[in-house]
Amino acid sequence: MIKFHGREFELARIICVVFVSATMGAAATSLGATPPSAADLAACAAITATDARLACYDALAARSSAPTAPAAAVSPGPAATPASTSTSTAEAFGLPPAQVYKDVRPKSIEAHIASIEPDGLGHARVVLDIGQTWTVVDASGALSIGDAVKIKRASLGSYLMTAGSKGAFRVHRTQ
Repeated sequence: MIKFHGREFELARIICVVFVSATMGAAATSLGATPPSAADLAACAAITATDARLACYDALAARSSAPTAPAAAVSPGPAATPASTSTSTAEAFGLPPAQVYKDVRPKSIEAHIASIEPDGLGHARVVLDIGQTWTVVDASGALSIGDAVKIKRASLGSYLMTAGSKGAFRVHRTQ
């Protein structure tokens, strides 16, 4: 309980009112509707019965979510649609989520090693025939040019490169 101007308030209720007012205000502003007033939110917050209080908030949300602009005015950008060809999804493999939508990235890719170069830190930089460059974090003495490799997602955002019977190597995409 928090005392404010001689009255006691539950912290959870205060947080709920602040969150709902901020959320409804942002949603209503983006849709062109008027957000609920502080008096409306206070009236809902004063209701002690949980179901009735929720119904009050739902009524405010429904009232404030009526858009004044036509729905066709909001259109997703071209990046919001998933790529339609397998080459574009293969090109997106290994890029951070900020650059690629999660649903566009494939689970794995298959390619052949075009070249292997040292990177100066004791790791090998592997260039694939599809143009991607990957750095091998694990020991990479077993890899050779022309090997068929499969790179798949591993745990915690990491990637594994498998080269047939030569084993699996932890890698990260460089380019």
